Amino acid sequence: MNFIKLGLLILISSCITAKASPSWNYLYSMYEVQTGEKFSNTYVDINTIKISNGKLNLWTKYDFNGKTQLGAQGGMEHLIVDCTNRQTTILALVNIKDGVISQPTNSMAPDDWIPGSDTEVLGEKFCNRYNH
Repeated sequence: MNFIKLGLLILISSCITAKASPSWNYLYSMYEVQTGEKFSNTYVDINTIKISNGKLNLWTKYDFNGKTQLGAQGGMEHLIVDCTNRQTTILALVNIKDGVISQPTNSMAPDDWIPGSDTEVLGEKFCNRYNH
């Protein structure tokens, strides 16, 4: 394993385990519109959730139900979910393919929740469940 991959693995592991071991809780599944076939499963690590001023800071992981989508078999995201402004910001995105962790994508611009989109489903579920 080269030093870059090892460094990324250590960085991701330390971010996830900063508070405690991950505690992945199932959040929801997405389904193909035309076939009704399950597309993906999403989980949240409840040990990473931090809440401040109506914003949730957390890690999720997802899988593509045993398939490969967009060159990956799943991944993890570090998110800020803004319950007040109905926006989600990806701070880090890590894809996993054949057990190999890709170079993380760094922070992206906030993404407005489009009605009926997976972003809205994810945002509303997080906010309804954790923003009290």
